[in-house]
Amino acid sequence: MQKRPLVGGSGLSARRHGAVSRYGRACLAGFLVVAACSGSITPAPRAASQPPAPVVAGPRDFARIEREVLSSLNTARTSPVTVAGWLDELSRDFTGTRLKRPAWPIAVQTAEGVAAVREAIAALRVQPALSPLSLNDALTAAARDQAADLGRTGATSHTGSDGSTLTTRVARYATWRISLSENIDYAPMITGRDVIESLVVDDGVPDRGHRRNIYEPSSRFVGIACGPHPKYTATCVIVQAGGVIAK
Repeated sequence: MQKRPLVGGSGLSARRHGAVSRYGRACLAGFLVVAACSGSITPAPRAASQPPAPVVAGPRDFARIEREVLSSLNTARTSPVTVAGWLDELSRDFTGTRLKRPAWPIAVQTAEGVAAVREAIAALRVQPALSPLSLNDALTAAARDQAADLGRTGATSHTGSDGSTLTTRVARYATWRISLSENIDYAPMITGRDVIESLVVDDGVPDRGHRRNIYEPSSRFVGIACGPHPKYTATCVIVQAGGVIAK
């Protein structure tokens, strides 16, 4: 799920395999804020899952969020049933299609409501465990280029303002092998777990492309960069590859 602060949240995903076949879509109409209220590397036991960070005024700690994205992403890959448990908790916070988590400062209107969460839970319960991803400096640099560009322009795209694509950004720093994919989340995220829950549920995306990228079996390396976004509060770019040869 991607949560929107003003006119809906969005997520983008792209995938490339071998000779650069493209998968991608933008879902820009999935969420609308409906209310301002007071108060996403190894398998983790349920009691040790990340607690929601407190909602505080001031800038987000994006370095912390990036670390949590890596941890949550690898929990999703190595222990899908753990994330199914997270989503079971999430499903209890719906009123109709409206979602409000206790730590969130806003409520959001989802496209599919709790049905998308339940579909994700069922999928995760039969999803085979996969190997964790290793953080890679070259992929992180490519992700940071796009996150910084989106933060400057307010765009929602896999194409940079300089015309760069996922493959050309990665090519600045490395040669990729086997597979390459990119997920981008736009949301007033509080934790890295928020980001991964959002992408795994993939509300409003019929083919669940973001989830497919997360569970790409050939992926071995990942780059993560999160930062501010002028329209959607924050963005997080996740680049996965099956192999990386740094330049």
